[in-house]
Amino acid sequence: MSECKVITIPETVGVALEIISGAYGNGQERIDNLKKFNYTDAEIATAQKCVNDLLPIIKKYGGYEV
Repeated sequence: MSECKVITIPETVGVALEIISGAYGNGQERIDNLKKFNYTDAEIATAQKCVNDLLPIIKKYGGYEV
């Protein structure tokens, strides 16, 4: 049996994964919802960049459906 390990991911990656899952909506709705959770414009832009970086990887390995 393999050992189970816990990893810590940066908050930006966690938020990006939530964005990809649709937790905050799309477009302006997403921005408004993130701001409700006190994310700044800079943090939102960084999270979006992370989404853009992660999506091709997730799509490549079959973890994302349109």
